[in-house]
Amino acid sequence: YLQFQPQMFLGVSLILVAFQYVIYSSLNLKEKVKLATINISVKKDSIEEVTTDHSNNSTISPTEETVVVADDVDANGKTKTSRRDKKQNIVNLNQQHDLAIQVGSNNYTSSNNNVVEIQPGGSNITANNIANIEIHPGSNITNDIISITHFQSESKVIMQFKNERFCKQPQLLGRLSGPVLTKIDWEDNFEAVMNATETAENSGILTMIGHYDLPVSGRYFIEIIVTTCTYLTMETDFRRICLVDPMQHRLTLDGETIDVVVVHTPSTDTDTAALLGNRIGYWYNVNQTKDPLYTRFQPQNCRKVHKKTIQPQCAIPMNISRFDPYKFKHSEKGDFSIEKIVQDKEAKVCFEGASHARYMSAALNKMMMRLENTTSTTTNVEIIGQLFSQFTRYAYQFTHQKIQSIINKNCTKVVVNTGQWDGFDGRQSFVKYENTLKTAMVLMKDMFRAANIDLYFRSTHYNPLGDSKSMCPAEDFRNPPVIDMYNKITKRLCEELDIPLLNIDDITGVVWDSAPDWCHYLNEAGEVESLYILKKILE
Repeated sequence: YLQFQPQMFLGVSLILVAFQYVIYSSLNLKEKVKLATINISVKKDSIEEVTTDHSNNSTISPTEETVVVADDVDANGKTKTSRRDKKQNIVNLNQQHDLAIQVGSNNYTSSNNNVVEIQPGGSNITANNIANIEIHPGSNITNDIISITHFQSESKVIMQFKNERFCKQPQLLGRLSGPVLTKIDWEDNFEAVMNATETAENSGILTMIGHYDLPVSGRYFIEIIVTTCTYLTMETDFRRICLVDPMQHRLTLDGETIDVVVVHTPSTDTDTAALLGNRIGYWYNVNQTKDPLYTRFQPQNCRKVHKKTIQPQCAIPMNISRFDPYKFKHSEKGDFSIEKIVQDKEAKVCFEGASHARYMSAALNKMMMRLENTTSTTTNVEIIGQLFSQFTRYAYQFTHQKIQSIINKNCTKVVVNTGQWDGFDGRQSFVKYENTLKTAMVLMKDMFRAANIDLYFRSTHYNPLGDSKSMCPAEDFRNPPVIDMYNKITKRLCEELDIPLLNIDDITGVVWDSAPDWCHYLNEAGEVESLYILKKILE
């Protein structure tokens, strides 16, 4: 019929186009975001906010002393801002309309006054040392995130999550890679923030603050991942918790970088120690590679794939060569070789636990054998090996009989670790684990002291994200949040019972995903860790 009525066809078409325009306009109006131009004073530390009236495209011209911040809006309604300070490089900010950097319900103020208070609406934003970090569009919680912001002068990263969010209690890991590797340590204030949110109807914005420290200035790749959406407490049944799919856990855009400035340059060894605090050392990029070091993981269905037939979807995330450019350097000056550590020392050292303890003693014995064959160093240090049948897998297995069998080895120093098997199958709740570990610790302390044996505990290793940990439901529960809980329990009990705790997070924690077999550090990290522990207990 329309073939013979072209005028009618044209009329119907125009009506449909008009109808679509009305619908689009009404929907677009709801998503409209007020754009703003912010003038930042260079000579004065004050900021004026100037709103652009987009109804008539009028703008307010900045004065000669100001720097213009031009805003744009992306498809998600987020304002992307590029800003150039006359004395700074370009800095990017990413803000949600009418939201600012807040901690709980309070406006964020810099602790060192280098950054002024930031108010809702985008006012009072300084041009100094604040940079937006782009959000990864492929994360499964991208829409939960308001902003990721880097505060350069405070070595700090702040993430904000929306009140209405899918991932209710995001647990984060972060790492910077460049001239040096370092972790981003997140403030453990989640419980306080959530409790505060419960009593304030309009304060549901979640703010998470991460800190880092580095010895070298430069440009660093930044990666932040979310491991799980549940904050673990002592009452949490972690067997019911699934990890976020590693294929979608990265929250920062691929290739995203930040500029790090180390303010104080040490001129002496004393200054270096003061600058780095209690850091054992750092992993340095000796090959000056320009590639980011992203989290290594094992995708599903990649475990038994042969190397010759492995596909990129397995090979790339599992590739371990990403760690090759990095070598560990101690903060403390001195010789950390096995020869120097054992020289003129006398001890019989036993590492107790399961396979991680066995590999640690095996690594040291291998170094001791090389020492005996290549040098004339005299030492009376002996590393007592451990047979498979001597493993102590669970904390509750450190009974009176087991402890006596360790004493019978004639050890003078004992390094104990638990948690790997307790976390593997999830047999024990956190509460039960703490109770059994405390019972074992009290017994060990009393029996070893009576036998004149020095007792040490060491922190429990992270395990890389193998497929058995990231599947849902998991077959192996030794994921980072669970290990964090075990280490909190161990630290709390060591402090209560006055037992020395050897925290090696600076060594293995930074390269936690480097274990070749997805469990044991059969690499440089394991050797450095073993030497450091031996040095500490022989001092």
